[in-house]
Amino acid sequence: MAAGVLGVFAYNGCFFWGLSLASALDAGILIPVLSPVLTSAFLLATGRERPSAGRVLGLGLGLVGAAVFFLGAGGSAAGGGERLWGDVLFLLSAVCWAAYTLAGPRAMAGIAPLRATTYAMCAGAALLGVLAAPDLPAPRGPDCRSAPG
Repeated sequence: MAAGVLGVFAYNGCFFWGLSLASALDAGILIPVLSPVLTSAFLLATGRERPSAGRVLGLGLGLVGAAVFFLGAGGSAAGGGERLWGDVLFLLSAVCWAAYTLAGPRAMAGIAPLRATTYAMCAGAALLGVLAAPDLPAPRGPDCRSAPG
């Protein structure tokens, strides 16, 4: 369930909040680039994997590309500060996904993959439901006491 809190709830919370401030194009560029970069960087930094020239080059190119995009988003007139904060939230989404990727095998050890994924998705979805509940509209219709308008 903890994996679901991180990989479903936190990831989607940051992602959708970021979408309210920045474009989906930003998310489509930053998250898929940074998630594997962050995952690999952590594995290399902790010694769980060995560096190779190709991996280091790939990480470097990914980071440079994301930095160029990120700095361009913050410095451009189109979007300004809100866009930059949205991109920071997309970065946090990538951090959540990388952490989920790294924590997943340990958190789900000894559980069938389908069952573990079901638990994670249900836990994350339940928390997202709680977060979204205040924004649900009040029911309206012929059986409701409060009529629109």
